[in-house]
Amino acid sequence: MCEGTAAIALTSSAGAGNQWYKNGSLIVGATLPTLNITTAPGNSGSYTVISTVSGCASLVSVATSVTINPLPLVTR
Repeated sequence: MCEGTAAIALTSSAGAGNQWYKNGSLIVGATLPTLNITTAPGNSGSYTVISTVSGCASLVSVATSVTINPLPLVTR
C-alpha cells in the first residue's frame, strides 16, 4: 500500500469489547469493531485485537501485517 491512498480497515468479529494493538502496544481509544488505519508510513506494523465479553478475554487474534510505503520522490 502506498502513502496517501484509501484507509485500511481491520475488522473484529466481536461487536463490542474490542481492544486493538499495534506491535503489541495498546492503541488508546481503539475499541470499536473496525479499526481504520490512515495510510502514513508511521502506521506500518503488526495489528492484533483482543475481545472481552462478559469479563472473559479472547486469545490475541492472528496478527495482520500492514506495510505502507512512502511516495517516491520525483526529481527533474
